[in-house]
Amino acid sequence: MNHARPPSLGRAPHAAAWWLALCVLVALLTGCADEPTRVYVTVEADAALAVDGLVVISGPNDRRSLPYTPRVELQVPDAWADAPHTVTVEGTHAGELVARGSVTFTARTHDAIDVTML
Repeated sequence: MNHARPPSLGRAPHAAAWWLALCVLVALLTGCADEPTRVYVTVEADAALAVDGLVVISGPNDRRSLPYTPRVELQVPDAWADAPHTVTVEGTHAGELVARGSVTFTARTHDAIDVTML
């Protein structure tokens, strides 16, 4: 009976190290992928208005209705970076407009910024 190892098994430690290095490289490249350009809008509404919904208007064709939350994340086009843009937020109660405000900001490419509306 021949107990010799096949030639491919003799290279297994080298092949395993190569695969490990490749996996680490893929993980690093994936982890370094560009983040989207985002704006976090904090909405501070007077409690007496009983705001229960928001309408976020961030462009002529972008109008989103959302349940009320004090912080809204907007993913904006990278083309918006380094130039001022305005977002309007309408506060609603039972579907009726009770508040409206706008904020102008300058986004940064592949980064997140925070803005506050009162």
